[in-house]
Amino acid sequence: MVASFGEKREMTQVFREDGRVVPVTEVKILPDTRVSALLTGERDGYNALQLAARYSDSQDKPAIKGEVRLQNAPSEEVSVGEEMNVSRFEPDMKLTVTGTSKSKGFAGVMKRHGFSGKDATHGTKHDERRPGSIGGMFPQNVRPGRKMPGQAGKKTVTLRNRQVVSVNEEENTILIKGSLPGPEHAILKISQV
Repeated sequence: MVASFGEKREMTQVFREDGRVVPVTEVKILPDTRVSALLTGERDGYNALQLAARYSDSQDKPAIKGEVRLQNAPSEEVSVGEEMNVSRFEPDMKLTVTGTSKSKGFAGVMKRHGFSGKDATHGTKHDERRPGSIGGMFPQNVRPGRKMPGQAGKKTVTLRNRQVVSVNEEENTILIKGSLPGPEHAILKISQV
């Protein structure tokens, strides 16, 4: 069982032996990520591995905490207080990565939901980017779930089956194939599929 927190670094590319180029994201595994609790189905109602890590040297900042839910009960090879470092990762391992997507601020319906907008001609006046009708005359209210302007991005995103391309134990980093959610230096929760 492998699970840890990582800090997203830069995107780069790796050349395979056959000459193919593979886009990868560099992730620095946070040092001192430890198992803080083992949750089991009969005691807690579900199986999970609880992790904790200190992201900053400052004692004022709280530790990062998170849970990795498991299908089966945690195995005996993992114990409370055990460190989850980069040496547990191996090339070609499949991972599940969870992070927060980039925030795009308050956005209109065209940017947030991909609305096409209205014609810029044929009598359209100051209405090109407006959403249009938001409901009928009968209910006399706006139905829940209506696509409207608002906060775009900054959502929790989970990517599954991400492949580890290489592991660098000296720099405490791993290279994961493809892009990952969030800006540079974002905190990611990484676990084995």
